[in-house]
Amino acid sequence: MVAWRYLMEQLRGDTALYNRLHALIVVLCKDHCLSDPICKGCPLIYICVVGSDGSLSEKGK
Repeated sequence: MVAWRYLMEQLRGDTALYNRLHALIVVLCKDHCLSDPICKGCPLIYICVVGSDGSLSEKGK
């Protein structure tokens, strides 16, 4: 959550960049954060609550 707070402080007032970042996160989550997550290859695995514990990190295609 610290990373998200930092990011929001940096993007304050830049609506276009915020919207672009949001869209990219949505696409990323559609590919990786499914009901049965595919953590292998996810660039956010180190800050993700689900993937960072290592139990799902080896899973994937």
